[in-house]
Amino acid sequence: MAFLSLVIGRVGFNPTDEGMVLAYAARMLQGQVPHRDFITPRPVGASVLHLIEFVLPGPMLMKSHVIALGEMTAIAILFGVVVFRATPVRWSALQTALVLAALVIDLHTFPLMAWSPVDGVLLTLVGVVLIRPVSGDPPGRLRRWSGLFIAGAAVTTKQSFILVPVLAAVLASWPAPQRGGTAFLRRLLMNGAISAAPGALYAGVLSALGAGPAMVTQLLSQRDVDLFAVFKPLRADALLLVIGAAASVGLALPLLRQHRPDWVRGVRTGTAVAMLLLTVLILALGRLALAGAWGGELVQLLLAYIAISWVASGRLDVDAAIVAALAWMVTLSLGYQNPDLCAGGVALVLFWRGATLLGPVPAHVGRTRGPAWSVAAAAIITLSLGSSIAARTTDVYREAPAAELTASVSAAIPAFSGISLDPTTQRYLVDVTRCIRQHPSRSVAVLPDNQALYPALGIHNPLPIDWMIPPDYQGSEQRIVDAAGSLGARGHYLVLFETFDAVQLSSIGLSGYERHAALAAAHPDAPLPYAPGVLQQVRDRLHGDAFGCGAFIGVYAP
Repeated sequence: MAFLSLVIGRVGFNPTDEGMVLAYAARMLQGQVPHRDFITPRPVGASVLHLIEFVLPGPMLMKSHVIALGEMTAIAILFGVVVFRATPVRWSALQTALVLAALVIDLHTFPLMAWSPVDGVLLTLVGVVLIRPVSGDPPGRLRRWSGLFIAGAAVTTKQSFILVPVLAAVLASWPAPQRGGTAFLRRLLMNGAISAAPGALYAGVLSALGAGPAMVTQLLSQRDVDLFAVFKPLRADALLLVIGAAASVGLALPLLRQHRPDWVRGVRTGTAVAMLLLTVLILALGRLALAGAWGGELVQLLLAYIAISWVASGRLDVDAAIVAALAWMVTLSLGYQNPDLCAGGVALVLFWRGATLLGPVPAHVGRTRGPAWSVAAAAIITLSLGSSIAARTTDVYREAPAAELTASVSAAIPAFSGISLDPTTQRYLVDVTRCIRQHPSRSVAVLPDNQALYPALGIHNPLPIDWMIPPDYQGSEQRIVDAAGSLGARGHYLVLFETFDAVQLSSIGLSGYERHAALAAAHPDAPLPYAPGVLQQVRDRLHGDAFGCGAFIGVYAP
């Protein structure tokens, strides 16, 4: 992890996504109540977890990157515990290498940052590991209850995980005790109450603080979630093939076991080889890219394995089903409807189940059989680290390649110390700090995509939203406009508006930035060129002095 932190944790920043979770945390530290005092279409449990960034010493952005990488590492390890049903101290060299590969795949080229789906996956996996037997040891009551509560807390990070408390209660209650259905139902209800407690506590506390109606409006505003996003690349012929294969296995295996056991071994070997080859092919073609269908294709392959395995053996592979369900829940995340944050866990299941179908594999520390397994483990580690470094230094999230990130803003913004930036991003951030310094005010907003700047600069946003994009304020538009009207009436504010979408920072270049700066200086009263609607209404409610400052249009009322 330390090696990856040095290589990828210091590279790049774009103001569009990073900082949302930390901005909410900063507001709570100021005494604001979520939903009541600021708008968020997702629960703020992740921001509670990431209060640690405000306590630990060091530059905030670098701390956030290291903590995010630590979370992803923990997720990969927990996937290993779920799939191998053993703690890390009992893993063989091959298993350890596969978990490292899972980490690299989970990371792909997703930006390192505090992010609620990552926290939700982490809490879910911690809960599952505590609930399920590991290394043959069944969980005691305290461990099981702790797992239920922690898994239930996943829903407080993102409503995508609303089914986690239900799944955790079922896992903790199954297999049913041999005391009849009533005893099982009683146990299920008790476990369900424990796993539902964090969500109920979240809703109850905020309702008592007066955030109830706003909370309901904001949390139910996400209308663009696609329940079937994981199946988007699926073709009808592939689905028919899986169904046909499962049906054929179910019909043929009983006869084959009785009359042609050698054919059964052939089917087993062929299935394993196909799983392994398809997994490698999907990953190779996906190239750990941020976008694309590769993660969904891995999940579909896993579902095919689960279906065929269930029909062939008569038993559900529960651990594989848990991984598949978690990957599906990640696709419900607004804005990044891909299972790629769990793709490493999915690939881990496919690799391990495929390998075990081929024959015995070393599954315990110290039990590597011959040099072949050691060579395989070394090859997996080398390929994983090499592909990760190549992908993440070439494809930096919304930034130029790492070799071109030669700038820094450590002097202007200490919270960004240690982070390498594109020169255009550097100019953008330096201009923000210069504008704020030249126009002192107790209330400062930088709209719409700069939520990381509020905790990094320690400035107070007078508007009830930090990331002002339509999916985040659906249903609360008038509240934002009214807040801007109140701000315009009382004065003592500085509001900076971008004159181009910050997504374009890495592509617009310094020359393009200068053109926008010239236009802002010449026409500070012009309508916002790329953001009509609510953002323009906010601009219209502010009656301070308009000016150009860098590539920003500023409105200032001292």
